[in-house]
Amino acid sequence: MRIIVLKDSKHIEQVVVTAKSAVVGRRSDCDITIRDPTVSGHHAVILRSGDGYVIKVGTPLHA
Repeated sequence: MRIIVLKDSKHIEQVVVTAKSAVVGRRSDCDITIRDPTVSGHHAVILRSGDGYVIKVGTPLHA
């Protein structure tokens, strides 16, 4: 999976994730780090599901 990170509609970086899941958040131990105070430490997880992906955002991921 290829993820393109944008800020104010400008390309910031491109991340390639090959694992079945990827954690997104502000902390340095996340697979995809977003340095923004409005993003939780562990904000969301992206899960491979069949031919697509599911993004789960929620309280259990917040740190």
